Amino acid sequence: MRASICVLAASVGLTGCYSTSGYQSREPLVIETPNKATGHAAIMATRRAGAAKWSSDDLEDLGGPVIADASIYAIWWGNQSSFPPDQMSGIDALLSGLGGSPYLATVDQYVRTPPAKATFVGHLMETSPSPTHSPSTQELVDKVCQVLADARQVPNVNALYLVFTDGFPDPSDFCGFHDVGSCSGGQKIHIAYLPNLANAPQCDPGDLFHCNGLSEGTRAVANVTAHEVIEMITDPDLNAWVDRTGEEIADKCNFQFGSCVTLGSAKWQVQKQWSNADHGCIQQKAQYPQRVAASR
Repeated sequence: MRASICVLAASVGLTGCYSTSGYQSREPLVIETPNKATGHAAIMATRRAGAAKWSSDDLEDLGGPVIADASIYAIWWGNQSSFPPDQMSGIDALLSGLGGSPYLATVDQYVRTPPAKATFVGHLMETSPSPTHSPSTQELVDKVCQVLADARQVPNVNALYLVFTDGFPDPSDFCGFHDVGSCSGGQKIHIAYLPNLANAPQCDPGDLFHCNGLSEGTRAVANVTAHEVIEMITDPDLNAWVDRTGEEIADKCNFQFGSCVTLGSAKWQVQKQWSNADHGCIQQKAQYPQRVAASR
């Protein structure tokens, strides 16, 4: 089935719908996360797992690319009535408010040409059935490439393609993941898997600060979205900013919250991120004047 595409042209306010050498770590990296069990490269652990087991070390720059100026697409895959009714509009608001926020500024120290930028381009609708099993990276990559082809769009290496599915086939030991792959034409793309968390208590961040009145499932997927987007900016190819055990910026502060975060006109309970400048997890911060060097 061809995708039904709705893309927001953020720069002009229009919508349209169509049928359709690196730095060497001081110690060898040893991945000690649930990644091995799932087979995915960079997963977000559940609330039960909490923050990464080793969370005291700063991130190190392995020399891989970062995405300092990201274009963000939300791809909604499956039966649209199966998503919480407030989820699409809520995620649109979160992603629209990310650019220029003090929350995004926490990563300025890592992007090498600060400030970090993030532009929400819009959402794309894919009404074919989403997988009834936990999808592989390649399945998600193939779907994103197909959706883009249907919309007559060229894959963008600096874009973040966030795939929201109407179900969560295997919700036991992770809440989402991001990875990198290639379309059949060889174009590199960066994807994230963001399943429906309406019935996934292990991924529910709770409602600690009553930041908004959105549904539990939408608040949960908003937190996972923030986790994955920040990691996709700072470690898109899984060879940039990680600590010496392989944990990424958000893994080190997984399910840690300090206050509501304002993104655009809305407030959100989204997790803290690791700051080398502060040697710890921070909720948000003003822009850094220059990149902070990795600890050696």
